[in-house]
Amino acid sequence: MKEKNQATFSQLLFATYPDRVYEDKIEMGRLAAKGYKIYEVSQARQHLEPARSVIDLHIEKLTDDYRRMSNYEIVSLQLKTF
Repeated sequence: MKEKNQATFSQLLFATYPDRVYEDKIEMGRLAAKGYKIYEVSQARQHLEPARSVIDLHIEKLTDDYRRMSNYEIVSLQLKTF
């Protein structure tokens, strides 16, 4: 079998695959008890900050302490902000 590149064994698991069972509701009580914030999907946008249309990545606009920063730290902060 190995020389002919055939499977060593094969077994039919299902004649027809069963339909998938979908759960309509997910239990969120345990997550809320652990301190996670739970929001309704329809109200999710009101908990997010609005998207910015302009992002200024000049280092002097991002921090006042840029003179003590290395180039690597400056680029890292700009990438993190972006």
